[in-house]
Amino acid sequence: MQGRHPSAQLVAAESAGYLIDCGEGTQYVLRDLKLGISKIRAICISHLHGDHYYGLFGLLDTMALTGRKAPLYLIAPENLRGILLEIGRSTQTPPSFPVHFIGTSLADTGLNVYTDELISIETFPLDHGVHCTGFLFRAHRPARSMRKEKLFAGFPYAAIRMLKEGKDVYDDGGRLLYRVSEYTIEPAPARTYAYCSDTVYSPSLTGYLKGVNLLYHEATFGSELEAKAHARGHSTAAQAALTAAEAKAERLLIGHFSSRYSDISPLLEEARQVFPETYYAEEGVTFQV
Repeated sequence: MQGRHPSAQLVAAESAGYLIDCGEGTQYVLRDLKLGISKIRAICISHLHGDHYYGLFGLLDTMALTGRKAPLYLIAPENLRGILLEIGRSTQTPPSFPVHFIGTSLADTGLNVYTDELISIETFPLDHGVHCTGFLFRAHRPARSMRKEKLFAGFPYAAIRMLKEGKDVYDDGGRLLYRVSEYTIEPAPARTYAYCSDTVYSPSLTGYLKGVNLLYHEATFGSELEAKAHARGHSTAAQAALTAAEAKAERLLIGHFSSRYSDISPLLEEARQVFPETYYAEEGVTFQV
């Protein structure tokens, strides 16, 4: 869209950040929005078109110049590994911190590529004419909480730990002491966020996105340019909404609008005709998952 920066999103979980795509100028926007670059644990690159990764090199350099020591996980098409190695050789400035490169796959099943104590990241294939993947972020399900009315002075700590892990507690003789269903409260389901970068509409995405809490899907063109969208490996706003409806997503974000649209309200309305819970990915705006 006119006046907007190239693709980049920051997923925040507690004190950690996970960057998705890194178009030109990403580090400056992160700085202006006061989103800590040092908190980024992983960077996910969907594909190697410039508007999705040309900002990566400057961001990595800034991380090094500011004294980063923590490891960084880089999840991207395998060809990016060679590009980074060549830049390091040519400039004689390889990263001063560990970079763990994880090459993405176009396998037809969801692939878990990263896990820490907060989230896991899965990839799934997109159809854009080049090696391109989407990303599914899944927050770990919180532990069960104890029913306070069931607790008493001296309640065994070991039993509390086991109950929170979903395990019934027995004594040494095999007699049931505390049942999970009686002493704990079922935790809320794990929250999920999916990112569908550049792609044509494909019903096959439904299997990866089923029931997702928040879905981002590109909507480069309106339906009047559906043929052009398909030819260029993109989707229309209506097709993005159809994907959300088929996946039974809770909410949809659309973005990656063609620069021909100075006003994106027709695209938003087009999507809402199919999937009412549609919003557009606006710079600097935070969406809760």
